Amino acid sequence: MGCGPPGEKPGRPAHGSEYDKPVRPLYRLEQQHGISRRTLERTRAKLARVGLIEYVSPLSKRSNGQEGWRLSSRMSGALRLLADKIEAWREDRRPERGEKDERLVGVVR
Repeated sequence: MGCGPPGEKPGRPAHGSEYDKPVRPLYRLEQQHGISRRTLERTRAKLARVGLIEYVSPLSKRSNGQEGWRLSSRMSGALRLLADKIEAWREDRRPERGEKDERLVGVVR
């Protein structure tokens, strides 16, 4: 399930992976997919506002002189925590939990 070489922790891309690289300039997406510049800029702004992407300055030591937008490290950490909570929820075998789930399924039907 991991996205890296054997022995690497699953779900955690290696440092320097494609997820650490800045996104290509938007004009390529415009041409390739026929999406307007305004739509791409608004989408980029919304993704940044909710913390999914972050801007990397060329002056940052972490960016190695690269500049642009990339997936946020805060977002990846939050997704890992969410995945851990979901896994813990699935492993919860308490009897009262099963009864509650059955009642919820009954409501949905």
